[in-house]
Amino acid sequence: MSELKTNNLTTPNLVAVVNDVKNQETSAKLHDLSLIMELFNQEIESKFSTKNDTLNLLNEVLATSDLLRDSQFYFSDFSSFSSQETTTVKILLQQAGNVSLGFKTQTGRIKESAPKMTDYDWNVQRVIHELMHFTRNKKTFLPNRIS
Repeated sequence: MSELKTNNLTTPNLVAVVNDVKNQETSAKLHDLSLIMELFNQEIESKFSTKNDTLNLLNEVLATSDLLRDSQFYFSDFSSFSSQETTTVKILLQQAGNVSLGFKTQTGRIKESAPKMTDYDWNVQRVIHELMHFTRNKKTFLPNRIS
């Protein structure tokens, strides 16, 4: 269940996919998975919270907080982020006074063009490009934001 939540798959998402899948066996497995997920969520709803639920709650709080504007955040040596972690980083890029991200790439540089899946450091470059694209579209891009 954790892996599904990490990738923002919900029961309604799975049910929608079940209807689109043409292979009957795969469709049946996805249907079963959606039932298990629904029961799991009902069972833990008021008793436990998963890491992903906690990150989603954190993101809701951060998105409306005025406390971040004078804050500085530093991230180093990440090669990827979960969906919820990516949302956290994007909220911080929008709201915080400064966010510094440090990545280890194959050459120590950010590739100008979009990374290819065959590149040695494809995942790191993909994350860098996604965040650079976000900062360019959501906020004035500052080169020192991603290094």
